[in-house]
Amino acid sequence: MHRIKYGRPSPALLIALIALFVSLGGTGYAASQVTAGASKAKTTAKPVTKAQVNKMIAGYFTAHRAELKGAEGPAGKNGDAGAKGDKGEKGDRGEKGDTGDKGERGEIGPQGPGAITLVASAIGNETAPVGTVGPWSITVTCNPSAPNSTLTIKGPGELSQSVTKNATTTATKVAIGSGQTLQVNNGEHLAETGFLTSGTTTYQLNVQMTTENPGLFQSCPVVGDAIPVPAAG
Repeated sequence: MHRIKYGRPSPALLIALIALFVSLGGTGYAASQVTAGASKAKTTAKPVTKAQVNKMIAGYFTAHRAELKGAEGPAGKNGDAGAKGDKGEKGDRGEKGDTGDKGERGEIGPQGPGAITLVASAIGNETAPVGTVGPWSITVTCNPSAPNSTLTIKGPGELSQSVTKNATTTATKVAIGSGQTLQVNNGEHLAETGFLTSGTTTYQLNVQMTTENPGLFQSCPVVGDAIPVPAAG
């Protein structure tokens, strides 16, 4: 015959038995406290209190903590992504700011490479050289009578120019030859931008001229420059 071997009760079974004991109010345990024999005085059984039961369970947990811990379960799946939040309302448009102050005019930069400065002033009844630009010569003549100031350009080729005089602009293209002139009278102002061209030589010409008579001498100043233009290709 085979003997039946009884294993050690599991922690869960023991906890269940303790709970059953508590549910029965501890009557079984109280009955064991009654002494046997008719000749001896009977001792009144005291019921087990809830505090005593809790103490017993706590002691069991302390002694068998490692046995009561179950195996770690597998990691749960990632939760679904939350719903996208609503788009916030667009804020009100801010008011237009005030216009800033106008900046100061910058200084005139240096002339480019190869530029020729043209500065002269004829006084009284005389002719003064303004400058030489490539094959062209430029002079200014001052005269007490009209025309009071005359700028003369001499040389080969032609002059394509835009002339502004007394707020009126005129564009022309003329042969230079023995002399192409620009004239102003007292109190007038003239600004000319043009191109001097002869063969493969080209200069951009910028000139401003005026004239005045303060009562002692006629004055005819001229300022400007001439900038060489590289040949195409």
